[in-house]
Amino acid sequence: MANNWFDISDERFLTFLNSLGKAVSANDIPYAFVGGVATQVHMADYLCIVHGTTLSDLLISGEIDLSNYIRSTDNVDIAFGLPQDSRYKEKIGLLQKEDKEAAAKYERTKKMLRPSQIAALDRNEQERRAELNARLNSVNEQRKTMKEERIRSVLDSLVDAEFDSISGKAIITVKQVRHGISHPKYTLGMYDIQDGDKPIDVNICREARDVARNGDLSELDSELYAKFLFEARDVKIPYADGIDVSLRVMRPEDLLITKISLKKHKHNLDALNLINYSREARMPIDDDIVKETLSRNPVLYVDYEKFKEFERTFK
Repeated sequence: MANNWFDISDERFLTFLNSLGKAVSANDIPYAFVGGVATQVHMADYLCIVHGTTLSDLLISGEIDLSNYIRSTDNVDIAFGLPQDSRYKEKIGLLQKEDKEAAAKYERTKKMLRPSQIAALDRNEQERRAELNARLNSVNEQRKTMKEERIRSVLDSLVDAEFDSISGKAIITVKQVRHGISHPKYTLGMYDIQDGDKPIDVNICREARDVARNGDLSELDSELYAKFLFEARDVKIPYADGIDVSLRVMRPEDLLITKISLKKHKHNLDALNLINYSREARMPIDDDIVKETLSRNPVLYVDYEKFKEFERTFK
């Protein structure tokens, strides 16, 4: 029977995440799992600490119902920090300098001409600007192509691939069922792919606008994207005795910021679980960081206050 949703207690899914993270690291691209995967990783970490056991033992023992704490997902959100290539940055800088100098010359010349001569000068200036814009667009396209090639080199390693499972007791098969560098889709199987297996979507974020799709996330300062990546951390999950899996995820404070900004009941519950279990694990989330970040924007601060009201109803 096919699983319609995935969580990291599923060895197929955990192996896929581990393999994806390694592929990104091998290409020297800063990254972090965000969204639902990051939530699952932090919750698994807290639960294992609180119960003093491994993730697989929690699943097998039935001591708790993991589905009450780790919400399943059918997609993987991963943020890339693709660096600016200095060559393209230099080219754009030179073109902008050239434009500034030419524009200044145009203004000086215009002041010295008779009205009958200005029309010809304006036509030349329009042609110059059009030609410069074409050159800038060409450089930007080259830069975009370079970034896409780096992403493609990561995804190529997952095309119809086989990986040793986390436990080392099975082979995890990964089949790509939708190509692309923004929203590829994969089907995961134990040894082979079964008919009816639901695929997992991968959403690749390359810049701030890619993550600002829902709710008030669009209100977040675009500079926070780089900060979220810089503050990301490797979380080591004890999967089984002697077997740890390290996944790079956004820190819990930043995860709470995005959860609160999404303004949905399921995200509020995620945030509440993260807060409560981080305390039980003696790794409390710093609410001052969350509040300070969201208070920079009036819309987001209202979201924060509403969430605090929601949190108080469970105390």
